[in-house]
Amino acid sequence: MTTEGWRFEEASRGSLFRGAATVTSLSENSRRRWLAVFGLALLGLMLRLTALSESLWIDELHTAWVAGGPWDELPQRAALGNQTPWFFAIEWLLVQLFGPHDWLLRCPSVAFSLAAAVSVFCLVEKRVGSSRWALLVTGISVADSHMIFFGTEARPYAAVLLMAVWHAGALVGWWSKSGSWKAGLAWIVTGVAMLQLHWSAAWYLVWEAACLLAVSLGKPEFPQRSRWIVLEIVAITATSFVSFDSLAWIARRWDQWAVLERPSSIWQLVDALHLGWYLGAVAVAWAAALAARFRALDTRAAPSPNFLCLWLVPVVAAWALAQLHVIPVFLPRYFIAVVPAAWLALAQLGLQVDRLDVRWPARLSAAGLLGVLVFLNLPLWVHLARQGVWRNEGWREALAFLEKQYRPDEPLLLRSGLLEAEQLPDVPSSNPGLWPYWSYPLRTFYSSRLSSAQIFLLDNSPQPKLDRAVRERLQRADRLWLLARSEPEFLERLTAWLTAELDGQSWSVTAFHFGRVHVVRIQKPVEAVTLRGREPLPSSGGNVPTEQPGF
Repeated sequence: MTTEGWRFEEASRGSLFRGAATVTSLSENSRRRWLAVFGLALLGLMLRLTALSESLWIDELHTAWVAGGPWDELPQRAALGNQTPWFFAIEWLLVQLFGPHDWLLRCPSVAFSLAAAVSVFCLVEKRVGSSRWALLVTGISVADSHMIFFGTEARPYAAVLLMAVWHAGALVGWWSKSGSWKAGLAWIVTGVAMLQLHWSAAWYLVWEAACLLAVSLGKPEFPQRSRWIVLEIVAITATSFVSFDSLAWIARRWDQWAVLERPSSIWQLVDALHLGWYLGAVAVAWAAALAARFRALDTRAAPSPNFLCLWLVPVVAAWALAQLHVIPVFLPRYFIAVVPAAWLALAQLGLQVDRLDVRWPARLSAAGLLGVLVFLNLPLWVHLARQGVWRNEGWREALAFLEKQYRPDEPLLLRSGLLEAEQLPDVPSSNPGLWPYWSYPLRTFYSSRLSSAQIFLLDNSPQPKLDRAVRERLQRADRLWLLARSEPEFLERLTAWLTAELDGQSWSVTAFHFGRVHVVRIQKPVEAVTLRGREPLPSSGGNVPTEQPGF
């Protein structure tokens, strides 16, 4: 072999070995990243398991009522609770297969929330191009207290979050590939799925379409992009008629939403679901680097929507319309569809910091983000580890306790605190179709006897309206019960007013507390029966009955 041939062979062999080493290194890095994702998902599962056995709270009782009813009544029951039927169809199927259990009703949300965490890792790593920020954002998705709440709630918000993550991924793919029909179709389908899971997604979808149209004006891609945006709007509008009953019911009760408080400041909405704090932690490092005039080593970036705008525009618009009294209220859960846009904005901003010619801003941004995550959520983590009780509404324990004490001939007053209870009818016969909904806390698998009780509904006022017939029926009773969801101070005012309304007789009042759910026994002194010697009922959710004579 000639000298040149030997050198060529050695060079080829060295190149081959270097290539194999590079492939091995990439494979090892990929394995480590996925081990980290698996560890984060396992952490998220542990944080969620502690809340699965807790008693359902008032909104989840609606889910139990829907899932426990006949299949043909499912759409109507869901619509009465301002919901679309699709998520509840999953819950109904689980109940039919495995029976009614509170932990079972929460399992779909656990699965959806953990799938959203894994999906957001894939999305940030592939579309933003940063494995480090993919892991950081995934950490937020599994450990943030709001994400834990929605991930253990028998409601559709975790499913909306998963669809929103997929929707954002489809948007980035469609945007960067100049209108790929596959990515565009996925973007439309996930948008429709978001809306069909919960109507609050419409707020994000409307402003997303407006932002995308605005930034595309005057660009060569505008005609193609605008056609897809219009197609999405048409698809969303057409499919909305499938759940039209739910929309009509919300529209009929529009004025009732005004009783809820409007946001006092714009920060209250910017920081909905802790998003403002997380973005602020990274923005501080970015602003410090900008002030020091550090330069970016790599300014190349794939075409991508500005997710900071896609997050802020719906939030600012919500605040402005709330102040103008156009939209009554925005609760944090209504921004669940906006969350992936905020996470992607966080990753995009963090990547800009990582590309600077010095390293300390990148370290500062990561440390600040983790510090904020711990600061905001550590109290909840400790609370879950010690007690496992979060929602603090012991309906399961309260109803079990009440069923043991209740006699069929005794009146039962229910104060659920539902928004719809602001305007209750004078008599059940005026709205026979709605009466089961107003009393649904007594119509789930938690109570078998109470659904046929003599139920009298109370509105949300501390001095609820009682018509003459109801007042006379209560006065004739030797003993009556009050089941109320409220704060203790409100319960004291309500009970004092109620006993005064009963002709001022000297009634004996004993309250039993199960978190924010209270059972109050009101009886005439001659019939008074003490329960002090009774052992507390076992409570898996930490809501042990506390007896308090009078107030």
